Amino acid sequence: MSIGFPGCAAADLMNAMPHVAVSAGAACHGGGAVISPVLDAMKVDLSAALGTLRISLGRMTTTGDTKIGADAIIDAVRSC
Repeated sequence: MSIGFPGCAAADLMNAMPHVAVSAGAACHGGGAVISPVLDAMKVDLSAALGTLRISLGRMTTTGDTKIGADAIIDAVRSC
């Protein structure tokens, strides 16, 4: 899943929740202060693109894990 949080920098969000494994930007992009070519091609607004997180679940991900992750993301976005 890819979610953009306009006005928040992806790096700041990730720093606020080091216990949650997410990535910044789009696939094959390291994130940072440059918009991913994929999000640029999709015409994603710059503010949302720079605040985009990629979230993936694995085979071993539990319902509890998703709740912890969701709560951490909510807290990080509220504080940015």
